[in-house]
Amino acid sequence: MKIANLKQANDRKQDALMELERRGFLLKTLRDATCELSSLEDTEKMVEVFLLISMGTLGIAQGFVIVLERESPEAKLTSRGLEDQDIKRLHESVPQIIQQYFSNTFQKDLLSPMQVPLPAKSRLPDKDFFPPETKAVIKWNFDEKQSGLLGLGTKILTEAYSDEDIEFLLGLTNSLLVSIKNARSVTIIRQLNLDLQQKNIEQEEALKEAERTRKELDSRLFHLNALYDTTHELSGLTDTKKIMETFLLMAMGTFSIEQGSIVLFDSEEKKAFVVYRGIEKEKVRGPLEGDIERIILKFFETARNKGLTPMKAQIVPPGKLLDNPVFPIEASVGLLFMIDDTCLGLVGLGSRITNQRYSKEEQELLTTLVNNFTVFLGNAKSFETIQKLNVDLEKRNIQLNKTIEELSASRLRIEVLERAKAHVKSVIQSEMKRTRRVSAIDFILILVVALGLGIASNLSNPDGINLVPQVWSHKPSPMIDAHWAKLKYDAGTSLFVDARPSDFFKQRHIHGAINLPLSLFDFVYMMKFSRLDPNQEIIVYGRNISRLYDEEVAFKLTSRGHVDVKLLSGGLSAWKEKDYPLAP
Repeated sequence: MKIANLKQANDRKQDALMELERRGFLLKTLRDATCELSSLEDTEKMVEVFLLISMGTLGIAQGFVIVLERESPEAKLTSRGLEDQDIKRLHESVPQIIQQYFSNTFQKDLLSPMQVPLPAKSRLPDKDFFPPETKAVIKWNFDEKQSGLLGLGTKILTEAYSDEDIEFLLGLTNSLLVSIKNARSVTIIRQLNLDLQQKNIEQEEALKEAERTRKELDSRLFHLNALYDTTHELSGLTDTKKIMETFLLMAMGTFSIEQGSIVLFDSEEKKAFVVYRGIEKEKVRGPLEGDIERIILKFFETARNKGLTPMKAQIVPPGKLLDNPVFPIEASVGLLFMIDDTCLGLVGLGSRITNQRYSKEEQELLTTLVNNFTVFLGNAKSFETIQKLNVDLEKRNIQLNKTIEELSASRLRIEVLERAKAHVKSVIQSEMKRTRRVSAIDFILILVVALGLGIASNLSNPDGINLVPQVWSHKPSPMIDAHWAKLKYDAGTSLFVDARPSDFFKQRHIHGAINLPLSLFDFVYMMKFSRLDPNQEIIVYGRNISRLYDEEVAFKLTSRGHVDVKLLSGGLSAWKEKDYPLAP
């Protein structure tokens, strides 16, 4: 009896030891699986490792994992040991699986995020959904967007799933969810770091751009101040040489220049005006008398080649233009400017105190300053011209006053002579009235002479009036009264032609009529009537006391082959009396 009891106790001890070993194995496996899953970042790889660990640890031949994304119409299936038809059935049964295990209609089965419930023994897997050998199903909910389901087949040793097995699977599933969460967190953190790095790069670029903008603004502010100061100093000056000296001083101060010079050439006077700073007067040598004209021609030729226009300046590189007897310094930069077609100049600036080269912005500022400088020089030249004109005008006024005085004296003499002339004329006229008698023969002679002169004048005038109207020899054109003409006007079947000169046509005419003056008949006909249908009905009007324009134009139209030409009876007057349409 004691031996039996000892044996039973020993068996229980062995079972307990085996149970402890199995629990230790499962815990160790769970720890290793947690470490392995935590080292992964790809979710699909995690699910694959999760399935392999679940099947390998419990000795299961078949298994699958379905991952459902709420925003994706397709489920992701990972399987091991399944036949092709079983895999196909799982893919086809995804909607039913979602409806049964994850639909809102099953409120008791809804899961909170990161929750893994115990599998319900009363709800066995549906054989229509899963492979026939499926014995255990564990579902989980990662968050509101992702859920999953683990399905496992029979164990190889044909043992049923124990509580320890279920507990292991639940722990392993929790480890999967934690690993997925950590991986997503790592991905999010990595992306945030990348975004932060990009933001830092953008911020650094923005700071650099802000610094460049600040420097550019400072430079532009300096340029504007220099332009304002130069304009302020030059305003009010009218002497050319004083303007040149002031501008040279301002330009050298703005750019920190040691030496500078300005030369102004006048082609009319053939003179060169020179101002300079930073060089001793003894070292300056001027051009010889014969060199001035040659130098002026050279500068004007250069200006033409560069397309220089009045009141504009252009930068010229150092070279032969700056290397001539009239230029007293060695210039590092030169600007050729033109005031007008007879006056141009050259600004030459030497090296800077800092030995820096002129930047593009500084060259633009220098060009702007010189352009402004040329305006003041032009104003000074205009002022000098006005002064010369005033002097000339004053001299002319003196001469005019002398002339007026002489004319006044002459006027007195003329008035005396006019009064004497009037007296003599009145005496002669009174004598003529007393002695002259006009006879009938004198009147007839005057009429004959006047008639002869009128006929000669009319014949010599190309637009004169014919003494015998030509229309007397033409076949008369048919007439149409204003009423019938208005009906044809409304129907639009007839063409109305105004035969009067264009001046009369512009004053008043039938609305829509075409002006065909007799004097311009050939030209206007060629432009407007040459392509007209000869059978088109034409109604012509326009005459006055001296000329029957309408009959002559109608005859010419008939001569050109138009077979249906009529004259408007009563002309424009008849049309106007009936208040028919007129223009303008």
